[in-house]
Amino acid sequence: MSLHTGQANMRKASKDLAVRWGEVRSVWRDDIAKKFEDQYIHSLLRELRVAQEAMAHMGSVITQIRQDCE
Repeated sequence: MSLHTGQANMRKASKDLAVRWGEVRSVWRDDIAKKFEDQYIHSLLRELRVAQEAMAHMGSVITQIRQDCE
């Protein structure tokens, strides 16, 4: 799998998670849902954003290395 494919897959998974969680959250409205969201969903989405940024940086580094080696 290429870096770009991995990035695309991660973006799609993040979007899918947010959409699905929105669907669940529309019917699960108690304090436990809020705690679950704060403890797991927000943390997971934040970590996915960090990973996406790291992958974008790796892509830039790889591009620069390729250019330097030409």
